Amino acid sequence: MRPKHFRTMTTKGYFIAILTALLVSAGCTIPRHVPRPNEADEYPYGSEIHVELAAWQNGRLYIKGELLAADSACMMILPFDKKMKEAVIVKFSSVKDYTLYYAKPKNYSPAILLFLLSTFSHGGFMVLSVPVNIIVTTATTCKAAKVFTYRKRDLTPDQLRMFSRYPQYKPEDLPVTGYR
Repeated sequence: MRPKHFRTMTTKGYFIAILTALLVSAGCTIPRHVPRPNEADEYPYGSEIHVELAAWQNGRLYIKGELLAADSACMMILPFDKKMKEAVIVKFSSVKDYTLYYAKPKNYSPAILLFLLSTFSHGGFMVLSVPVNIIVTTATTCKAAKVFTYRKRDLTPDQLRMFSRYPQYKPEDLPVTGYR
């Protein structure tokens, strides 16, 4: 027989626990192929770029890879997909959108759980402080994940070249297949 003050976790409690676990691990992902902020100036490779194409190109609508070179007409990308043996040249006229990641942001995901646990000391005000804490810490974490990120609306094609491996375009004698 259980004491009267002992309660089992309710459905609402399970929902909050599952929601918290999802928020801690979801959404705000950090690219693997970019340097730390203090290493970005000396990083010998190009930035990571995710390109969404307006039409099928090379059997794809989406390309993720290292930005090798860019000019006002096209960009050259070395895809992360190992099945593609060479770099891909993408014309800006066929690009719908792109996202460029040039450094790893700080990961504040553990703060979501830490601040949520700290709300247990708020007593009855916990009903108000838990949702506020979850919203604020999740928003901060997601915003921090996008600090070193540029989108198509942020950078012109000419500015995009500053984040490539070859900012003055690829040397003429270097073949498109020489990167793997």
